[in-house]
Amino acid sequence: MPPIFDPAENLPPALQERFDAWITSPPRRQFQAYGPLTAYLQGHKFQSDRFLVKPQKLLREEIEEIDVPDEDDGEEEEDDGEEEEDDDEDDDDLENVLANLSIDSSGATVLNEPKGTLYPDFTVERYWGADNDDNPNPDVVRIVVEVGSFVQLDRAMKQAPRNPDAAGDRIREIVTRQLEKYMTRVEDRFDDRLLGVAMIGNEVALRVRTSGSHNNTLIPGIGTDWIRFDDPRFIQELDTIRNMV
Repeated sequence: MPPIFDPAENLPPALQERFDAWITSPPRRQFQAYGPLTAYLQGHKFQSDRFLVKPQKLLREEIEEIDVPDEDDGEEEEDDGEEEEDDDEDDDDLENVLANLSIDSSGATVLNEPKGTLYPDFTVERYWGADNDDNPNPDVVRIVVEVGSFVQLDRAMKQAPRNPDAAGDRIREIVTRQLEKYMTRVEDRFDDRLLGVAMIGNEVALRVRTSGSHNNTLIPGIGTDWIRFDDPRFIQELDTIRNMV
């Protein structure tokens, strides 16, 4: 039987069989999808000499600017002692912020703390060698992937026999909303084009964000539709990202 999923990639036979089996037997839980997706994305669809697949990437909130108190102008002013105490507290707060500042792999200034950090299932990123100060090119996020649970989708549809499609759509909406939240957090960590992929079972929903845009948009010809993961339109979007400089 000829390969069905992305036949042009000439995947190893066992990996090809795993994906082709998803067409009739979708992965029911996210964990069943993680391994095959990683194998496919890293080293086959996206060659390791240009791209890295980062599972559970830490997307910390980017810090655009820090409010630094003005330096003392040298003039002596009278105070009651309470102002000095307030100034000391401000200095302590500033020192704590500065101590927690970090530069992530995409070159963004972030707070090095778990609060507010987001964890997409995967990102695919373009990279240029050593991750150090001598390398002027930070990693660039190209794709964000969020995988939902087919079990949750199936259960929701069975629990609403009168309107299973509406129940399923609610679960799909939750996953795509989470994906778009991740894409928004990427902010300036991408250039030109960012692809978002939400996946449940053997279906995907696609979103795109372009430089200068503050919104995640729909892809012409696909829109809000969930399409099967072997749909040529999905493969074409991946190829578009791979062919970017």
